[in-house]
Amino acid sequence: EPVDDEYAETSNGQLEIDLATEDAEGVNPNAVTEIDSVFRIRNQGSQEVNVNISDSGNNSDAVTFYNESTNLESGGKDIGTGDSINVSIEVDTRDIGGTQSLIDEITITAEAA
Repeated sequence: EPVDDEYAETSNGQLEIDLATEDAEGVNPNAVTEIDSVFRIRNQGSQEVNVNISDSGNNSDAVTFYNESTNLESGGKDIGTGDSINVSIEVDTRDIGGTQSLIDEITITAEAA
């Protein structure tokens, strides 16, 4: 579910993330941009789960999804029953040229811990 409606919204049951705003066309080139608490993952199940995020696209290596200090793309994070975590995004454009698209798709996986 979106936490920061400036960057995230739900449309037709899908989470959409767009880093462009009224004031900017996206993230800064040749920089590291961190956006805190963009969306939330909530465990509505009956047991603890480990949550991982994978992304795909031409520049997916430039984007990292994390919660506090935990990289959700490598190892993930355990979430207890009824608990939730906020997901932040870091974008490192220092090694890529100007581009309109960083990632095409993210997949969030929750497996019983």
